Amino acid sequence: MSGKRLFIYCAGGLGRDVLKMARYINRQQGRWEEVFFIDDHFTSGEMNNAPVIRFEKYLKQRNNHTDEFVIANGEAVYRKQIYQKLKESGCVFTNIVHPNVYLDEYDFIQDGAIITEGNVLGGNIHIGKCTYVSLACILGHDVVLEDFVTLSHDVNLSGSVHIGEGTYIGTGAVIRDEVTVGKNCIIGMGSLVTRDIPDNVVAYGSPCRVVRENTDGIVFR
Repeated sequence: MSGKRLFIYCAGGLGRDVLKMARYINRQQGRWEEVFFIDDHFTSGEMNNAPVIRFEKYLKQRNNHTDEFVIANGEAVYRKQIYQKLKESGCVFTNIVHPNVYLDEYDFIQDGAIITEGNVLGGNIHIGKCTYVSLACILGHDVVLEDFVTLSHDVNLSGSVHIGEGTYIGTGAVIRDEVTVGKNCIIGMGSLVTRDIPDNVVAYGSPCRVVRENTDGIVFR
């Protein structure tokens, strides 16, 4: 083991998924000595046999040289807020990529990204910080996912698709090649996106159409 500790911020459903993946990675690579949750709203001291602590308590016993963070919150709005808090506190982010996802030196993955099992990535992919790619997505060549993007499972992005910061793409959505989806958008599950989508909107359907403004960025209500 490396002596490093992994801290997964948020102990909800997504956090438990990330914990499971981290444990699998540890069995393959021995990457972290211990794995913790940080959650300021959780009432128990343990989740799935992993300790849960509050951020205030963490700050009293931190180790800047060996501690690594990822944020496991499905809402991009909250993920960005947590990211800013952690950066201001000097926390260090890491990437978690499932071992069956192939990356090479021509792919660019920024800190805090989480890429789960079964994803197929084409060449020259760019994935921004604290972006989350769920199960079994397909990303064509030259896809760009900006910071804090969320791809639900089974999303299919053709070549040269560009997804703006903070945008959420719902389960099973398909986006045609060379389409740009703006920042802070919500694309509904199963949508077929064949043309560009502007910033700050909710859009869905086949073909996908804008239905309203995205005023607060909250996906799960």
